[in-house]
Amino acid sequence: MTDGDSVSYRICEAARREMAKRIPGMEHHIAELRNLILEPCTGCGSCAATNRCVTGDDFNSLYDELIVSDVIFFVSPHYAPIPAKLAAFLEKAEEIAFLKWYKDPAYRSYTNL
Repeated sequence: MTDGDSVSYRICEAARREMAKRIPGMEHHIAELRNLILEPCTGCGSCAATNRCVTGDDFNSLYDELIVSDVIFFVSPHYAPIPAKLAAFLEKAEEIAFLKWYKDPAYRSYTNL
């Protein structure tokens, strides 16, 4: 299967087109998680200072897209209630936000971009 062939991707693309009609200039990204290497967080804490995972180039690229996008679609095979790659991405994103907040309780995660 090539990019864009899956039913999930086509549904996301249709939803993206409809949202783009309603949100002019909308930043968007359809992330096909099957094409990414997303590993679980190791809890090293390095991301607290840099907002970057030292063991995750694909995570960092996707996280950068998340920060600037108005809309992001995650397309992943659904073999479990929460697919492993999606869980790994969300775990690392949460760790960055938590560690920043832990160091500074006034910290707010990208709420005013």
